[in-house]
Amino acid sequence: ARKREELRRCQAPAATKTWKPIPHYDLITTLINNLESRGVTVGTDGYATYKNDLGLLGFMDLNVPGITTDGYTLALGISTANDKSRSIRLIVGARVFVCDNTAFSGGHDAVYMNRKHTANLDLGAEIPVAVDRFLVNSAGFPKLIQAMQDEHVTDTQAKALIYDAVRAKVVPQRLLDTVGNLYFEDEEQRVKFPERTLWSVNNAFTEAAKVLATTG
Repeated sequence: ARKREELRRCQAPAATKTWKPIPHYDLITTLINNLESRGVTVGTDGYATYKNDLGLLGFMDLNVPGITTDGYTLALGISTANDKSRSIRLIVGARVFVCDNTAFSGGHDAVYMNRKHTANLDLGAEIPVAVDRFLVNSAGFPKLIQAMQDEHVTDTQAKALIYDAVRAKVVPQRLLDTVGNLYFEDEEQRVKFPERTLWSVNNAFTEAAKVLATTG
């Protein structure tokens, strides 16, 4: 795991005529500056690098006026890689206080930026558009979360959701058993999320995703 300031040491490769890597620290500070200029404050944030610091995974807890509640706050997930293997991707979901993990809905509407490192990539133009899109749609997150909490699933449906997510590469195949064990076997998760709903399945995925942040 890395703190924000430690990202300064992660050097990006030299650009080419068709490819423009972005230093991790530049990406994060540009994002934070744009959020704060619109009244959104960043609470806890954390990052993990991999592939000799070329890849980055991160999250930010966001205090969005009128959206943050005692039950959860919105969080922004960041993924990128400066080795041509991954675009810059920003995903917004909910960070649930009760389980202290990041729970992304995984739906297409939650993705607010998915930009390849092409030569004409301009963070100064791309980030403000992504932030504005997020703010316009943020009011819908409480309804989305409530809908997930209200949608009960059978064990067969849960197994299908987990399998389909791995097949679609939403999560790595190596996390298949971890997600399944968290949802079906883990007593702590069952206490936190006793109802068998889409929300419970979602939190099993995001609890498993902590493995990525610690192992790369």
